Amino acid sequence: MTKNGKIILASLSAVGFCGFIYILYSAYHLFRGDLYHDSLTALQQHSEIQEKIGLPLEPSLLFSGNYFFDSMFMQYEISGPKGDGWVVLMGEKSDGAWTLGSLWVQVNDSDEFITVIESEAYISDETVSESCDAPEDHQGYAKDGEEPMPVEDVLVDGSENISE
Repeated sequence: MTKNGKIILASLSAVGFCGFIYILYSAYHLFRGDLYHDSLTALQQHSEIQEKIGLPLEPSLLFSGNYFFDSMFMQYEISGPKGDGWVVLMGEKSDGAWTLGSLWVQVNDSDEFITVIESEAYISDETVSESCDAPEDHQGYAKDGEEPMPVEDVLVDGSENISE
């Protein structure tokens, strides 16, 4: 390889690396932005969270989530002196600002869900199936006028129907 080829290759590698770092930074900033901080504030002020997990709350550095153009779903783990749990939040973007729509915590070592903030947009009596173990605001995810997926069609491990 010629000297100019090595310079071009090194330059392209540096640009690619910087682009990768920028994408990681943007994703981290998006998921650790206003919604994340608003959720922590709401959790710290919620009496049931204080009772079951305790204060101060320590969020995990790891998180997962999905981002769409105007909505976001995110999960992260929290711990406190009395226990730990998983935070699940949903947010929506309107007029350029993110708002926290729904916020739940699943307390570890139990199947208990604590609803901190409940969004009316995702809940109606028709979307809730009484045979599910998840809290009402986790079932269906059907907006008003939409049909939720029937419980008997949910697959376990991608292979078996739970009604069989």
